[in-house]
Amino acid sequence: MDSQPLSRGKACLQCRDRRVKCDGTKPTCSRCEEKGRVCKYREEKSGQALQREIKSLESRIREVELRRQVSPSLDNPLDHNNLPPDWWKADEPPITMRPHLMEIFSRFTRCFGFFLDPDRFAQSFNASEPFGYHSRPSRALLSAVYLSSIALSGNAALTSHEPVFLSRALHYAAQAPSCTHPSTAKHALQAEILIANYFFLRGHVLEGKSHINTAMLISTVHHAHKIRRISSLEGVEVTEQLERVKGFWLAYFFDKSWSIAGGLPSTSPDGLTEETRIDTPWPLEPQRSKNIQPEQVRGYDTINRFLANPASSFAEEDVSELSMACKAVTLFDRAHSFGLSWAAATSDETRADLTTKLAALRQATQAFKDTIAPLTDGANIQDPLIVIHVMILLTSIRLDVAPTWSKSSVENALAAVALVGDASFDYSGNVDPILGFLLTAIGQVLIDELTRIRGLASKSKEDTEQEVKVKNATDRLAVTLTACGAESPYTSNQRLKFVARIKEAGISARTAGSHSAGVGN
Repeated sequence: MDSQPLSRGKACLQCRDRRVKCDGTKPTCSRCEEKGRVCKYREEKSGQALQREIKSLESRIREVELRRQVSPSLDNPLDHNNLPPDWWKADEPPITMRPHLMEIFSRFTRCFGFFLDPDRFAQSFNASEPFGYHSRPSRALLSAVYLSSIALSGNAALTSHEPVFLSRALHYAAQAPSCTHPSTAKHALQAEILIANYFFLRGHVLEGKSHINTAMLISTVHHAHKIRRISSLEGVEVTEQLERVKGFWLAYFFDKSWSIAGGLPSTSPDGLTEETRIDTPWPLEPQRSKNIQPEQVRGYDTINRFLANPASSFAEEDVSELSMACKAVTLFDRAHSFGLSWAAATSDETRADLTTKLAALRQATQAFKDTIAPLTDGANIQDPLIVIHVMILLTSIRLDVAPTWSKSSVENALAAVALVGDASFDYSGNVDPILGFLLTAIGQVLIDELTRIRGLASKSKEDTEQEVKVKNATDRLAVTLTACGAESPYTSNQRLKFVARIKEAGISARTAGSHSAGVGN
């Protein structure tokens, strides 16, 4: 019985359900064969099926646009008919609105980089004391939370006052260093991360990166990159230290991601000296943090140890979503830096040295890729695993420095499009805007491939089939970017760039929707 490797990113249904790595061997993968399970795969989609899927996605985009036009409900406490007069003028919205704003915010805490313990934060948020009291979150943090809630609400009655809340959040964030709140540093860090993600969502990368720089400065000044172990020494609770760990790694992830997306310098510790070496352990999953034994969480030279042997550092505490995202962005950052060095290399000696580094980076990337859990069937587009998968596929593409056409880069690009195309869009919230940058970069590979094929003097049957496959993927990606950018000006701008590149290449592509947010940085 012959076996055939499945295309990249297509695990069998048994392995998908269990979120374990699948080798994709048909008709029975190695894991199912070992366990004696019935191994099944989803049927490959034909070109017609893909077109039906694209039309379905376009229909859902129109539903979102119609939803924005729905008449307001009298039962909605945040409807403009039910809002107190001048509710936006005070430092804090009226108490009747706060639970509803908090409910909006709580739906987006994962994609907006919220690292505080949710139960403890909710308790202090709902305390009866006035704005500014030490039993409540700091002024900077509350103002950042309200800004985020307003921006994410999709409610015109709220977003029309967004500039007021932005001005207030920036004012209190600037005052945070002189604040006397007992959690000043931690709350200032959280406020800066929230404000940064607000700017990223709105398409203002320079402003967002500036606030991430401040967040990283706060984190390193308080030595959050030097937490070698979690303990209750010196009266600091375990929960507090776990928050510091998570806060540092969130700042690291956003700094590295948006440095590349914006072409800006990174401010994360570089590990070139003992002082800038990252010793903080990887962040834990929230549910595991509740019952953690402090002595189990240790770190030392975390980044370099991971790069030296990515597959060996996967103890249970190493596989949280955030830890996987930070490992992915570390490899992505190294691949990006390598690409710049390779392009600037002028001598054979320099190229020879870089070739050794290239082999090590490729090996590390593949080893890490083999540890990423597969997506569950119909995973939501907001699943952080999607960003991780797409980022590591783009990392592999960036490490493909062949001067001529590369089949592996095209295969990785097609795998990324299939991955996001298989995701579900329920529009319960905003999609991580960094995904817009990653997909636009993936799209350039597809454009280059279509241009190559159409420039051939004569086409083989294989070339024609490849052209159809890549053209379908390009259409699918254009529609997916439209869907992802439905409520994100940054991603909408990325889609416009992708469409412009398609037109420059003389390629016609399906470009659903007409979102035209103003271009940010």
